[in-house]
Amino acid sequence: MNRKRLDILIFILSIYVLLEMSLEFVLPFSPELIRVTTSIDYVVCFLFIGEYVYKAATASRPLSYAGVHVFDLISSIPAIPSLRFFRLMRVFRFMRGFRGITSLIKAFQKKPMGTALVTYTIYTGVILFYSSLAFNKYEFLLNEKVNGYGDSLWMAFTTLTTIGYGDIYPVSTEGRFVAVVLVLTGAGFFALLSGEMATLLIGTSKQDKH
Repeated sequence: MNRKRLDILIFILSIYVLLEMSLEFVLPFSPELIRVTTSIDYVVCFLFIGEYVYKAATASRPLSYAGVHVFDLISSIPAIPSLRFFRLMRVFRFMRGFRGITSLIKAFQKKPMGTALVTYTIYTGVILFYSSLAFNKYEFLLNEKVNGYGDSLWMAFTTLTTIGYGDIYPVSTEGRFVAVVLVLTGAGFFALLSGEMATLLIGTSKQDKH
């Protein structure tokens, strides 16, 4: 399989991952359906690992590629339902699936900074939405401050924007992990946004001088 076909396959798998995880957060899955999606998840993980190994083996510097993209390998670990820790791999799987889609954006953007900003903006919006869903799933009925999805969305927004009022905070391991993802995403987004604004201001200043 050549690289182009492999990228198309990963793109299709990425869409499946995002759709399946979205429905799982929103709709109650029956035990039978959970068994089916878990089996499919193992297949998807196998293909993701295959992609990682293939690209690492065909890279000009295999060890460097393997180190830089180690997150792809971690996100390909199957989420074992009976083990609490490994269920967190589904959060990684979501990010892995979304990365497979946003890679297409780079093909249509010419400016490196612009590409990064557009990509990261989309990342931020989607991560905000899915993180609020995940937080609501893990914290609702467990956290006395979370009485509905609105509370979870508010917590996700204040955490991602690094405001952190502290009126709603996670009490579960999964909820804390979601908060960590939001904090890191928000810090990266605003740093990138500041860099883009500085670049635009410098560019405008140089044009005015000429």
